[in-house]
Amino acid sequence: MIYQLIYQVIVPLNGKDWGFLPAFPAPDCYTQEIEGYGNVGVNALSFAKQVVKEFSQFNNTLLFTVANELAQNDKNGWAAFPCVKALTRDVHLYQACPGLAV
Repeated sequence: MIYQLIYQVIVPLNGKDWGFLPAFPAPDCYTQEIEGYGNVGVNALSFAKQVVKEFSQFNNTLLFTVANELAQNDKNGWAAFPCVKALTRDVHLYQACPGLAV
């Protein structure tokens, strides 16, 4: 019997040094300007769009995850989670754009 392995991958939409959401209370976690980084929301969404575009072409991409590290880094409890929701919303809007094969 020959078995074929099928790998499914879960891809994070946030980076460590770029494309991250800081553990700040909302709305700062999505709107704040950080010196040397720029606007958090613009950079996080730009990074996420690039990742979605690259990994959507593979049929073994199971799902994308957004800011799973906030649960550990947010010293204010769940204060930054509205920003996770906002980034997820914006990524879904991007995925719904015509011409992006997802």
